[in-house]
Amino acid sequence: MTNNTIKIAMKKYFEALEILYKNETGDLPYFPYDPTLPPIIYVGIPTKEEWIQWRAVEKDTITDLVELEEQLHIRFHASISEYFNSYWFAFLNGTVAESNYALLPVLPDRETDKFAALQVEYAKYCALLNRPMEYSPIGSEIESGNAIVVNNTNGKVFVEDAEAQTMELISESLADFIEMLI
Repeated sequence: MTNNTIKIAMKKYFEALEILYKNETGDLPYFPYDPTLPPIIYVGIPTKEEWIQWRAVEKDTITDLVELEEQLHIRFHASISEYFNSYWFAFLNGTVAESNYALLPVLPDRETDKFAALQVEYAKYCALLNRPMEYSPIGSEIESGNAIVVNNTNGKVFVEDAEAQTMELISESLADFIEMLI
């Protein structure tokens, strides 16, 4: 893997995603329509079943994580900030070594809602184990529900099995992990 930035890796991912969907279905990917979301990523109109096509859109605003960092008394790795400041999108999923992964969406006006809630829950989990919050969850392994976490110091990506209290290294960086999902 190359040492790409998050934005470059995400651009490659979303370009590959569009090609995949256009080749397989002739459409863009769909997700449930939410009329309360700004329509920035929407393409077309909702179906009768209330699904709508979407396309990742490069962000033109800055999402600041400082307040959340102060609340949790941690400092997120720079790759996490870059992740939330690169694109708006509905999903970023993929398969690596026969495991399916899903990273958190970055939706307009809700960029960090799920992320913030997940960090607060993870901080409680760390407190129960009497350990510092050295990692930040940013997604999950779909079948097991195990968290995908980023080390806040070095940016390495792990799958954390909370039940077994183990960490398995899956990538040297978030950018490389995103490229693996293509």
